[in-house]
Amino acid sequence: MVSDLSGSEAERTRRFWDRLAAASGEAAAIDPADRLGRKNAYIAMIRDFALHGALRRIGSDGSVLDFGCGTGTFLSSLLDLRTDLCPIGLDVSQEMLVNAQARDGRLSGRLVAYGGSRLPFRDESLAAVTTGGAMLYLRSDAHFRGVCDEFFRALKPGGLVACVEQVRRRDTLDERHCKRQRAPAGYVEPFLASGFELLEWRQLRQGRFPLIYFVRYGLIPRRWTAALARMESRLRASAPLPVFDYADALFVFRRPGY
Repeated sequence: MVSDLSGSEAERTRRFWDRLAAASGEAAAIDPADRLGRKNAYIAMIRDFALHGALRRIGSDGSVLDFGCGTGTFLSSLLDLRTDLCPIGLDVSQEMLVNAQARDGRLSGRLVAYGGSRLPFRDESLAAVTTGGAMLYLRSDAHFRGVCDEFFRALKPGGLVACVEQVRRRDTLDERHCKRQRAPAGYVEPFLASGFELLEWRQLRQGRFPLIYFVRYGLIPRRWTAALARMESRLRASAPLPVFDYADALFVFRRPGY
């Protein structure tokens, strides 16, 4: 996960994620209190459906960077479903990267520690960048814009950025959890200023969707959760943002070019 990596704020953010890295799999990055893992698996499923759908826009034989990869669960899904792509993970927490490699040995050699400024990739070398709950930890507007600029530099012309991030009606800073849930415009405008074009944005799920508790406590059979995840995403796509809650949303941007 990533935040403004300067001074004491940087160390606080690193320590925050290093502590969470003690949990395994999705619990480290979504909800450590979900001990049975059903809720986390459901939320990750919605994220993965959205990101894999967005990546259908790119061709084969390209490198895909998962920015703020955490324990690497999305990378594992890419290795399972897109053998034509080369997934790479980057994270600010070394503990998260250790956790990721221990969880899936296929990630060996695919994980990169992030220092918080320039991405360690050549100009125009990536086919796509994905994020799953990483951009909301860029609390500084300047650092958020700098990361957008770096995505633009590292992407090939025509390359995509697909982000699944938490949004609210109003910009909300949560110091306790080191995150900032922006309004949709707070995500879109920095990317546009960096030179990207917006292909789409839509809601995927509401934070406190009532049926999530049925999933969490095993009241909905696992074989039904994929259908429920797709249904919730369809319902939220055309709904207004919740008044008192956050929502997960998909943003897809494209670097103009051939």
